[in-house]
Amino acid sequence: MKTFITEQWKALALLAFSVLWIGVFPIWSNWLTKPPLDEPISLASAGSVTKVIEVRSLEPLELTFTFDRNGQSFEDMKRLIGDGGACVSPTPCTKGVNVPLSWSIKDVDTLQVVASGNSATFDVSGWSRKEVQRHITSVHVPPGKYEFRAEVLRPVTELSHVASRLRLSIPPKSGQTW
Repeated sequence: MKTFITEQWKALALLAFSVLWIGVFPIWSNWLTKPPLDEPISLASAGSVTKVIEVRSLEPLELTFTFDRNGQSFEDMKRLIGDGGACVSPTPCTKGVNVPLSWSIKDVDTLQVVASGNSATFDVSGWSRKEVQRHITSVHVPPGKYEFRAEVLRPVTELSHVASRLRLSIPPKSGQTW
């Protein structure tokens, strides 16, 4: 057995590395790409979110509203959130209900605002069976800890029955770094 190990040490080392990589890579990958922010926000009462977040990647981030479909009909969601230009003639295209938002990202250590904006949000940017996304903005901040603040600027009663979240995440299929 000892001679087998000494003769095959490279193959055994490669096998051990492969097993470790297969076990550790998914954990590391999920940790790295987990959205720094995914918080519920009330639209009916002009809600707000304040949360300390940790950005772990050099990738640009996308701030989106995520609306839960939760039994809502496709046509209802198109009317409220927007149809993304996927409308059939003679039906007019809709951009959905405006959700005005003020947001900022502040460095926790220096208290300096590194990104901020006021956005009038319209239209859909993504659909799934479970949720509908609306793009707000894209930001690029270096890895670190930040305080994220957002406030809906007026009650949006048309969307009061739709559960909504603010999500800050790496956009899928648009990686720019390794």
